[in-house]
Amino acid sequence: MLPRLQKFYLRNLPLVRHIIQNLISNSHSIEDLRIIKCLGLKKIEINTPNLDTFWYCDKKTTSWKLLWTRAFPNNL
Repeated sequence: MLPRLQKFYLRNLPLVRHIIQNLISNSHSIEDLRIIKCLGLKKIEINTPNLDTFWYCDKKTTSWKLLWTRAFPNNL
């Protein structure tokens, strides 16, 4: 879908899991994914081989959660 997309930031959007999941999983160049204060997302499965960092911040908090990084995948 988006073969050269390396950074993907979503902010203040209503999200439908299967649409976002398909978009991200079909964009194999994504290295940095951030989901910021979006509604409707409770679970997501991502299959993209180049993902280095995944950040998440929900609507109820102002703090960021680093959920995964390639540098320390088992320590988070």
